[in-house]
Amino acid sequence: MASAWLASTRAVRKVTRMCIMMATTFTVAWVPYQMIRLILFNSDLDVLMVLNFVELLTLVNSCVNPIIYSLMWRPFRLALVEVSN
Repeated sequence: MASAWLASTRAVRKVTRMCIMMATTFTVAWVPYQMIRLILFNSDLDVLMVLNFVELLTLVNSCVNPIIYSLMWRPFRLALVEVSN
């Protein structure tokens, strides 16, 4: 009985940690983009380079998500291996 509870607690912690990681990467990737878009809404500033960088950051977020899933969630890893075979 105690081992089932312990396993359940570990599973909840792993899922919580993965969700926090996903939310953090999403926030880090998208907040700069949204802030720049908000600042440039009525601005004539030429900050194309900054805008390109933050747009690239948002795209990197989409690339990082599968890596996070594969590192932090065993069922995803197993399914990925099964699909690749």
